[in-house]
Amino acid sequence: MDYEGELFASAEDTEGEAVRREDMARLFFAMETLSPSQRELVEKVYFEGRKITDIAAEEGVDKSAVSHRLGRIHKKLKKILS
Repeated sequence: MDYEGELFASAEDTEGEAVRREDMARLFFAMETLSPSQRELVEKVYFEGRKITDIAAEEGVDKSAVSHRLGRIHKKLKKILS
């Protein structure tokens, strides 16, 4: 939006940014409810983009064990975020 030569965010941009910030705050709160090992797994998979098979090999466990842990984390986060 242009007002007297100054550029300002439109109402849609402002609303979208407010929603995004609220969502991020909820996500950070939900992440804090996880144990340190659960947070570490989420970081490896979703923020570092690492493969479950690689994580399993590192930890010396079967891929299904890591998948199962990730499934429990998803359930917990879904419950908190819904």
